[in-house]
Amino acid sequence: MFLGGLFICVNTVHAAHFSNKVVCFTLPADTAKADSSDDDDDLNRMFIFGLEYASDQAQHGLHNNIKIPYLEPSFTYMAPKGFYIELGEQYILAKKKSGFDAFSFNPGWSIDLSDNTVLDFNYTHYIFGANTPNLVRSSLSNSLETYVSQWIGDHLKAKLTIDYDIYKEKNKVTSSPNDISFTPDLTYKFKWKLGAKNSLKFKPEVSVDLGTRNFYTQYVNAAIADSTAKGIKTKEKSAAANSNSSFGTLDYNVILTLDLALGKFDIEPAFTYTKPLYQPSNIYNPAIGCFTLAVTYTIETK
Repeated sequence: MFLGGLFICVNTVHAAHFSNKVVCFTLPADTAKADSSDDDDDLNRMFIFGLEYASDQAQHGLHNNIKIPYLEPSFTYMAPKGFYIELGEQYILAKKKSGFDAFSFNPGWSIDLSDNTVLDFNYTHYIFGANTPNLVRSSLSNSLETYVSQWIGDHLKAKLTIDYDIYKEKNKVTSSPNDISFTPDLTYKFKWKLGAKNSLKFKPEVSVDLGTRNFYTQYVNAAIADSTAKGIKTKEKSAAANSNSSFGTLDYNVILTLDLALGKFDIEPAFTYTKPLYQPSNIYNPAIGCFTLAVTYTIETK
């Protein structure tokens, strides 16, 4: 998941995802973190192998002017006491050169505050491929995230996520302050058992992102840098470092997910609709819908 200088999200293997983010746009580290309160977890070690495909992506409502489908393999280790670490590699399918586009290293700690409440802290470091265009590469270097989730009864889950994205200034063109975002989220779970180890879940989900908008500055300036590198003249002016630093609504998302558990396999097709709520006059930024398919295989040991 990449979009302009920051994008390469929002929730899949942990639930989700490398995104927690609950947008089509996902950074590699958001796909394998699953909410440990989602199901009946036991105290086993888990080794999770995942593969995710997405037809497009957006970052907090910001969408590129072309579709950016991706394929993302991941590996997650989850210890019995809540520690986990995930490795992810993302490959953009709409580009000429081969090789990975973003690699993520994501350790974290998930704490069960009660039978229905989980508190999570995690850190992600990103490495971008040398041949990846500026519009896909990002000056995003590190990300800090925490969330608390609470089940209300057996079907409704409320969740609040706080993200702090740290940019590493590569040059004066893409410099901007860091970003902070807050994401309240509601998910309702319908579940049908299909046998001793098989089940089907349908999970409609809604969320709203609020935060600073410096990633728009990153996007505009990365696009200009790409055009300049290709010898293309553009009338677009670089965005000032603080031009999108205000705090406000970013987007809202509606996600419909089917979760089919077949023994050790988990298959999750999903559709996400994202509507941007921040609309700078110099960026064409329509609402988008995208399809994702995540497949995971889990090995549990004592």
